[in-house]
Amino acid sequence: MKALKFILLGGLYTILPGCNHTNPPHTVMDKGENATDTTTTSLQWETQRYDFGTVDKARIKNVRFDIGMKNLGDKPIAIQKVDVSCGCMKAEFAPEPILPSQDSKLSVNINTENLSGQFSKVLFVTSTASKEPQLIRIVGRITE
Repeated sequence: MKALKFILLGGLYTILPGCNHTNPPHTVMDKGENATDTTTTSLQWETQRYDFGTVDKARIKNVRFDIGMKNLGDKPIAIQKVDVSCGCMKAEFAPEPILPSQDSKLSVNINTENLSGQFSKVLFVTSTASKEPQLIRIVGRITE
């Protein structure tokens, strides 16, 4: 039993320090499928963690906000889909590709009706800028 605790604690010790990234997580770059491709896609987000503060759900039923993004690459980027970690959230985006050097936004709506207390949910943004979805954390507090 002691050996199992030691293994589990040792595993946590090696995993947790990896969560402190020193590189800014808000820019994603991809050099394309083959190494000789000189074009890049780079999508920079206004923020990777949006805090909407404290909301009184008796007065505000829906929290709405936009998160900006910019194409820093040299080819268009298409947002393909946005998945949400909670049915209380919806996200909308323009169907047109984001041209190089252009800005766009992700519009987020949170229904506060069935929420209470601390709030922490995630948006999973799939785009042509990266093979993996980009995560945007939404945090706040809902009071009654």
